[in-house]
This record gives sequence, structure tokens and C-alpha cells, in this order.
Amino acid sequence: MNIKLSMRRMKAACEVRTSTRQEREDPIECSGSASVHHNKARYHPLKNQSRKFSCHALSLPPMLLYCIPLLGAFIGWFTNWFSIRLLFRAFPKYQQQLARELGHTVATQLFSFDAIRTKLTDPAQIKAIMPVVETHLDTFLREKLPKAMPVLAMFIGDSTVNQIKGVLVAELDHLFPILINQYVNNLERDLNIQQLVEHKINALDITTVETAVREKLRKPLQQMLWMGTIIGLLIGLVQLCIALCA
Repeated sequence: MNIKLSMRRMKAACEVRTSTRQEREDPIECSGSASVHHNKARYHPLKNQSRKFSCHALSLPPMLLYCIPLLGAFIGWFTNWFSIRLLFRAFPKYQQQLARELGHTVATQLFSFDAIRTKLTDPAQIKAIMPVVETHLDTFLREKLPKAMPVLAMFIGDSTVNQIKGVLVAELDHLFPILINQYVNNLERDLNIQQLVEHKINALDITTVETAVREKLRKPLQQMLWMGTIIGLLIGLVQLCIALCA
């Protein structure tokens, strides 16, 4: 009798141990539906965070929520305004470097003595000024020369004046390109374009430059400020919709 009782107790103890071991290995199956929902909520942190954020956003006063677009518009306007201020503030710091770079660019890429020489000695350009030269020669031979040399004027008639004028015009037509070439060569030797531009930019007054630039770029700068305001307002409206719909 005692042996049977002890056997039953040992069997019951083994069953208890087996059930306890199963509960430890699979706590979700051994628990009820409440435990399952609890564990699912435990293993979804993003969902909990979104609920927490939405609850936090909706807990704000309505006035603060509807101020989000206005705050975004102000931030957009202030960002562009501050960028413009920094742009003008940077000019005095880099004025000498900017003058040096601009001088080099103008001297090497924008200004060319060869182009000037070619343009001035173009036969079409010289031919265009010859009527003016003929007019001055005619005035000189008919009016100024007789006053300066009255004796010579007694031997010079209209035909002689025309002959002298024709010879001089032909000679000047040949002489002008030579004179222009020589003049441009001397100018190229004596004139340093890079130093001239650099000196002019360094001599500029910062306040004058800023005022002139603001006057010239007033409309684009205002458009830039309005663009920043509109973009900030749109971003604020999107954030407000997200906060209300979450």
C-alpha cells in the first residue's frame, strides 16, 4: 500500500516538473490571450514610439500646433536673409584676393591687345574714317595753309589742292595701320591690365559696393526671401498635417 502511494506521488511530481519545463520553454503558448497581446506589444517598439509621438503631439495646445506653419515660414525667411547678410559680410574679408583673381581673369581671358590691334587695323575700319580725313585735309589746304603761308597760296589752285589731297589720303591709308600697330604695342608694354583692375577693386568702398549691389539686385533678393518664406510655410503645413493625422 505504501509502495503504491509513493509511486503515485513520484508520478505526480514528474508531471508537475514536465509542465513547468514546458512553460519555461514556450511562455507564449502556456499563457492566455492577455499574455500573447502583452508580448506582441512588447516586441513592436516602433509602433509604441509612433503612438507615444502622436499622443505627445496631440497633447500640445491647439494654438501651438497651428503655429507650426508660421514658425516654418519664419525659419525659411530668416535662413535666406542670414545667407544674404553673410554674402555681403564676406566681401571685405576677401576683397584683396577677389581683386587679384579678377585682375588676372580680365588680363588673360577678357582683355586682349591682339584683338584690339586686329580690330583697329581692319581695312574696313580705316576706310570708314577716310571721309573724315579728306574733309580735314580739304579744310587745311584751302583755309589754314593760305593763312599760314600766303606766298605759297598764290601758286596753289583747286586742281593742285585736289592732287595734294589725293596723294595725302593714299599715304595715310597706308600709314594708319603702321601707326596703330605701333601705338598698341607701346600701350601693351606700358599698361598692366591686371594691376589696373586690382587697384580699382581694392579702392572700392565696401558700403558703396553693397549699396550698389542691393539696388541692382533688389528684386532678385526679395524673390529669394519670399521663396524661403513659402518653402518654410509649406514644410510647416506638412508637419501640421502629420501631427494631426498621427
